[in-house]
Amino acid sequence: MSDSPLLESERTATNCCLRRRCVVLSMSLLGLGACATILFFGWRRLFGPSPSLLLSPEDPGKCEGPPYLYLSMHGGRRKKKGYHNIIRFSRDGCYLGKVLEEDEKKEPRLQELRGMYDSSEGLFVAEAQQKNSRILLFETCEPSKDRLKERQFTKVWADSKDAHGLMHPYGFAINHDKYLYVSNQDSLAVIRFSLETGKLGPKSEAVLQKEKSSKKKIYDGTFVLLDKTEEMRGILFDNKHRLYLANKETGVQVYDSNGHLLHTLEVHNPISLAWHSHRQTVWVGTTKSGDESWIPDIVGKKQGKVFEKTNSALIEFDPETLSPKTILLDKHLKHPAGLVTHGDSVYAISQRDGPGAILEFSISKRKKIRTIVDELPDAGERLIISEC
Repeated sequence: MSDSPLLESERTATNCCLRRRCVVLSMSLLGLGACATILFFGWRRLFGPSPSLLLSPEDPGKCEGPPYLYLSMHGGRRKKKGYHNIIRFSRDGCYLGKVLEEDEKKEPRLQELRGMYDSSEGLFVAEAQQKNSRILLFETCEPSKDRLKERQFTKVWADSKDAHGLMHPYGFAINHDKYLYVSNQDSLAVIRFSLETGKLGPKSEAVLQKEKSSKKKIYDGTFVLLDKTEEMRGILFDNKHRLYLANKETGVQVYDSNGHLLHTLEVHNPISLAWHSHRQTVWVGTTKSGDESWIPDIVGKKQGKVFEKTNSALIEFDPETLSPKTILLDKHLKHPAGLVTHGDSVYAISQRDGPGAILEFSISKRKKIRTIVDELPDAGERLIISEC
């Protein structure tokens, strides 16, 4: 794979290297006006190698084994040279190549990738193009034989031409009812699809009641619909099949199986959500947009000052008491768009000024323990864990 010609996304990553990793030093020699240019490539292995630096994946044998981190990036329009694939990293920061096979002669031409969900049906990927949002399905993988293999495109699983509520899809969640739930930034709807048929599921009881009272047609397949003044981001299901929805205006809303609002976790401007299966808790990545004076009260004045500077936090909530259990802060954590947990670790994307990074936090130590990937080639969006 390292000997193959670079595709567009790889060329973009390579160009980032030359812009970000090269330090150009110009020196005047004895007033004669002659200059020497020295190119010095920094290899900051302590903070994790950057995909913008590497032309081919690292040796997996020298890196931490599975599960691996999958990272989607903002992308944007192709003429803006965004990164249009999913990158695979080991949990100690080794770059292990791109996840999705690219063939520019075939559909789809990847663009603006967001949410991901790795399941027995395959890898679902959200493509958030404004005029043609789609859900793409890539092949499943068998960890014993397909590990680190690029996944082949299977089909366009759903698109906005047929599913009108599919508008700028952001997050995925799968419940025990065998539906794929999708949050959408532009339609402000959580819609659901049957995993067996790919068709839109039924509207929820709450949505049917809202449709009847408002006398306005609501998108087919809608499970939750927010008001126009609200903003929708990540979603997840807990172990009791309750849906959690990051509503940037009101907090993390919790819904029952009929789409009725149960309660709200009081946190401003939530973006990313993650369920910790062993701790049975909900993790929220948030940026401050209101009065959250209770955070310094919990973490103390010193850490509270960190929060005041970064306006970002990772907060663990008890789903039964609705109270915060753990708050993780760091001066390098800004706008945690993606979030995933594994064991004692919480991995978060930091969309800080510049290229951004992936940070690892220890729950037991209640602090960041390392920056595992520094200087991403594009703004990081969503983060999941996969065995492949």
